[in-house]
Amino acid sequence: MLYFIYISLNFFFSIVTRGPPGTKGPKGVVGVKGGVGPNGLPGEKGLSGFQGPKGTRGPPGTVGTNGPIGTLGPPGTPGTIGPDGLTGPPGTKGLKGVKGTHGPPGPIGNIGATGPPGTPGTYGPMGPPGTAGPKGLKGLIGTKGVIGTIGTQGIQGQRGPRGTPGTIGPKGYKGAPGQQGPPGTAGLLGTVGVRG
Repeated sequence: MLYFIYISLNFFFSIVTRGPPGTKGPKGVVGVKGGVGPNGLPGEKGLSGFQGPKGTRGPPGTVGTNGPIGTLGPPGTPGTIGPDGLTGPPGTKGLKGVKGTHGPPGPIGNIGATGPPGTPGTYGPMGPPGTAGPKGLKGLIGTKGVIGTIGTQGIQGQRGPRGTPGTIGPKGYKGAPGQQGPPGTAGLLGTVGVRG
């Protein structure tokens, strides 16, 4: 309590005995630069850019080398033997006389019909793939295409169903009283009543 009274008296005497204001002091030195503030919120996502035109097709890559030849498959089954050929005609009878040398044999008969073809043999295993050719160069960017014409307006859609009514809002505040209107005109003077 005494400390509070002491402080109050010092404050009172300092107001009563205050002299004239002093001269303005020199400008203070600039403070140290503050640290970087936190990052701001991210901005809205920008609109997507238009798709660039299609580039021209690059030259084809070189053809890869051929793979090695596959192994030979097993031989097919042999065909059936054809029928026997026709017997040739007998040789001409030789002249009777001294036994001569043996005559030549008769002509050879016709060749028999060709037998049916044999069943095809199975394929050999597939050879390993060839090495991939070098990658082709990237094609140049093509020129921008012409903007297409605006399409026709679509047919108006059907009217949607009526929505559910909204809830009643809260009662509004009482408005301020209006300004007082001008005084009305004086009424007509009444007639004098019949004296009794």
